[in-house]
Amino acid sequence: MINIKRKGSRKTKRDGKSITIDSYELSPFKILMIGGTGTGKTSLLACMHEEFVSGNVGAHLAFAPDKETDKGKTLDALNKQLQRLNRTIEGKKIGQQYVDNRQQIVGTAASVCYNFRGIKSGEGLFHDKEFHYLIQFQDIPGGWFHDPEGRRDKETSELIESSDAYMYCIDTPAMMTGGSFHYDFNCTSTVKSWLDKAAQNGLLKGKSIIFVLSRSERWQLEEEKVIEQFKENYASLIACLKNAKASIYVTPVYTLGGVIFTTYNEERIPVYKKIGPRKQRKCSIPLIQLLHDGMATYEKKLAELNKRWDIKTKNKFGITHYDLAEECAKEIKQHLKEFCDKEIAIHKPRS
Repeated sequence: MINIKRKGSRKTKRDGKSITIDSYELSPFKILMIGGTGTGKTSLLACMHEEFVSGNVGAHLAFAPDKETDKGKTLDALNKQLQRLNRTIEGKKIGQQYVDNRQQIVGTAASVCYNFRGIKSGEGLFHDKEFHYLIQFQDIPGGWFHDPEGRRDKETSELIESSDAYMYCIDTPAMMTGGSFHYDFNCTSTVKSWLDKAAQNGLLKGKSIIFVLSRSERWQLEEEKVIEQFKENYASLIACLKNAKASIYVTPVYTLGGVIFTTYNEERIPVYKKIGPRKQRKCSIPLIQLLHDGMATYEKKLAELNKRWDIKTKNKFGITHYDLAEECAKEIKQHLKEFCDKEIAIHKPRS
């Protein structure tokens, strides 16, 4: 259910005159993060934040960690992750190799929620209204992926049902290596089981899922090869999602930037080599695509609410708050369309 609540108002100047801007908040857009411990989910969020802050998309939509919701915990976590990434890479010489023991990380026992806030302010277009839209990334605890007795099935189903979209992080070096190592590290069987059940229960219809191929630096000139390998490994899951009428996307991302995967050592720990300064790429694409689809869904639902409700709260212009929120969602969707990568879509059902 989409809710709109009034947050308050603020005074500003326009053409030398003092005006009041009413502030409203849309209910959160919830993205469920899927992927085993160490597959790069937090690194992706940190680099996504980094790209938005420094790029045109973030400047236009004012997308940033939401200090109000969690007292700055999201921002702190992402800044620490960026510092770790930078320290790891900046401390190495060109050509130097190092091991990355991320698969030795212990999976978290509790869910973690990362909170972001976007602000769309259209003082002229929206009749002196300002809309905030909350985005929440819910990270499933690593321990849930290793639950042969299915003790977490109910909680997982509830998270899947309550989410608006899904982002599945797949470690590219493990996927390209293949075999049981890939299936274990990327928790392929567990994720497929969860999404199969969700599809059977009709929970995925009209929703979007993006497969994020993390740490793809070694293959950045061979993206098609990586995507074909993904399609081969996940063919049955893709078919299931198509039948469930979900929108499906896949994109490689480059969170490490200045290093490439070289091999796995005898202990199955990945070995990387520094090739240049760190420069992440394409990390904002997953959020841009999911948010674009989410705003399209919001637009439709808000339009339905406007038609369905007999009693409407109208402002002095004779316009409801749902009218304004619908207009806001439509404009955000149109703006994000410029930044969507058409090549990442695998399947988009007809509306």
